[in-house]
Amino acid sequence: MHGLAEQPNAIAKALGLRAWRTPADLLAYQERCLRRLVDHAYRSVPYYRALLDDHGVTPAQIRTLADLGRLPISSKSDLRRRPALDLLAAGLHPDRLRRVQTTGSSGV
Repeated sequence: MHGLAEQPNAIAKALGLRAWRTPADLLAYQERCLRRLVDHAYRSVPYYRALLDDHGVTPAQIRTLADLGRLPISSKSDLRRRPALDLLAAGLHPDRLRRVQTTGSSGV
């Protein structure tokens, strides 16, 4: 019979999800993903490069989850004011985007 600690990994594997041996493994994975995401956004998306530069933040300063507080916040209105090309990663074209509008309680 499997121990309780092994059951979450067995369930995750059965569902096709990634199983973690330890919380430290999960944390290391999350931090690798964070570093890749921030680096990609900085290198590839003009809006995020300018946002980080304006706040004096470099991708090298974002290494761990504790560094998330260094990242500047963008509002929906900040993003709406920018041209689509500033928000797209290099190599993507705005003419290939689909506009989808939803309704919500705010009416915006």
